[in-house]
Amino acid sequence: MVIIDWYLGLILLGLLLSIPHFFWKHNYVKEHRLIFIVLCLAISLETAGTYLGKRKIDNQYLYTVFFVYLETLLILLLFLCVFDSKREKLLIKLAMLVFASWGIIYTTFFESVYTFHSLSFSIGSYTIILFSIYYFLRLSILGTHSSETLSFNPIFWLMVLIFLFYTTTFLYFSSIFIVIKFDRSFSYILTRLVQFMSITMYLGMGLVFYLPFLSKRVINNSLPK
Repeated sequence: MVIIDWYLGLILLGLLLSIPHFFWKHNYVKEHRLIFIVLCLAISLETAGTYLGKRKIDNQYLYTVFFVYLETLLILLLFLCVFDSKREKLLIKLAMLVFASWGIIYTTFFESVYTFHSLSFSIGSYTIILFSIYYFLRLSILGTHSSETLSFNPIFWLMVLIFLFYTTTFLYFSSIFIVIKFDRSFSYILTRLVQFMSITMYLGMGLVFYLPFLSKRVINNSLPK
């Protein structure tokens, strides 16, 4: 009970922290709006899922529709904003189209929406992980940012948070049924780890856009007076 309340509370805090950026000038307007939508989706989903779960009402369809499919597409849309070349954007659009089409076909012919689509989530997570790795490789090859610049770059930290979350959840949901079968206590630990990574990502999403303002203060303080 307490863990769930803290869980929802910290996700809500991430959402609230992101609101002031609608009123401040910055260079990441599209990315911020997308992250705000992701945070709104996350707190709404977790609140509804918790409410139904406490009343022993099946909530798997909520996580299938809004977490497995919609949030994955939103994260891919974030990559679409981050990458700038036509080839990269085309590849991401193609990935989004394929994943959305897969979701429709899989739901229609293979598995009910009222069960959690772990296979679809694994596919979506793997796609996000690949794009994250490509982003990091692209940074290292192009060398467009110094280490100091990256330290205050919200997009870089968004990619780090997303990568860490989806690698953790990919391993979890890809092996959850095997883990439950052999060791339920280990499954409990993994569930708490996923919750921790979820809080880290959503709370971090609300904080990263403060980094450019922090950077300006650091630079101003370092200037000779």
